[in-house]
Amino acid sequence: ADFYVKDKVYLTSGIGALNRTLDKGSMDVVVNTINAMPVDDRFVPQYNTYALNAYNSLTAGNFSWYVEGAYKTKEAINDYNGNLMNKAGNVLFSTVSYARKGFGISLMGKRTENFIMRTSTSQTEANSGMINWQPIIAQIRPQRLIARYMPASQDLSEMAFNGTINASPNEDMDFNASYTHINTLEGEKLYREALVEGNIRSIPKTLIDIGVQYMEYNQDFYQFKPGVPLFKSWTPYTEITYSFTDLKSGKLQLQYMDTKQDYGSWLFVALEFSIASKISFAISDMYNIAPAKAGTDKKHYYNFFVAFTEGAHRLTLAYVKQVEGINCTGGVCRYEPAFNGLKLGLTSSF
Repeated sequence: ADFYVKDKVYLTSGIGALNRTLDKGSMDVVVNTINAMPVDDRFVPQYNTYALNAYNSLTAGNFSWYVEGAYKTKEAINDYNGNLMNKAGNVLFSTVSYARKGFGISLMGKRTENFIMRTSTSQTEANSGMINWQPIIAQIRPQRLIARYMPASQDLSEMAFNGTINASPNEDMDFNASYTHINTLEGEKLYREALVEGNIRSIPKTLIDIGVQYMEYNQDFYQFKPGVPLFKSWTPYTEITYSFTDLKSGKLQLQYMDTKQDYGSWLFVALEFSIASKISFAISDMYNIAPAKAGTDKKHYYNFFVAFTEGAHRLTLAYVKQVEGINCTGGVCRYEPAFNGLKLGLTSSF
């Protein structure tokens, strides 16, 4: 429902409710699992789970505030080790922002505790059977090296915060600075990011994006690598786009990640050429310039890519040599194994 309070002050509020009932097959799996547990850990599972959420958005001139809370009743859910537990869940999410010409600031926070909702308890892989969706607090970065360490939103235990400042002193440039802080509810450090970035358009036909990022990332938690140290890195980067004509453009990407953890330091170089919105070509090299492990050879990971777009259809062909890790494409991040070979893709929209 929308409410007009007074001049330039508006409220948008709403509530929602849900009842999810397990099918008999799913309940049988839960019961069998519970019966195999130690007696003191057993519980009586429920067929029905009820959830309720409420939200409100306040707009007052240049200021806006959104807040949403959700609660669900007890149900059988899996902990980080795959063991069943009978827990209720809750999540609180809020954003606050202020914007005027040439300046903007936004704050975002989320607290999550045991808020997992799937069509079946036996569905545990990635987004399989997911009913609810939770926003990620960390900003998804398009840079190839940075994107390898994106922190997934957590359903069991997460306390997350992000603050961003944007400034545009004139039409030829804008800058932003952001900080992200993520822990578990128990205080375990999961993720830290500080980033400063600028976009410069003062050179004719040229757009320059330049920035630097500092990151701390818990690989033990996010990538299930027990005992590895906290990943820490500095990554300066730039992306330069030049328009040869209204239909043809070229792009150069340079990134360097300095770190002593995981695979060690990387240098990434990519060249791309596009003809209107029809055809694009790209070649890139992700070079392990300073391996973390002594005696490890420096290696090149090449990528040759071509894409053709016609209307709502896009055909891609690529030769890929990649190291295992997270890849982000089109705002979707997923873990991919090491790979060396051809990839063919077709995307259509209807």
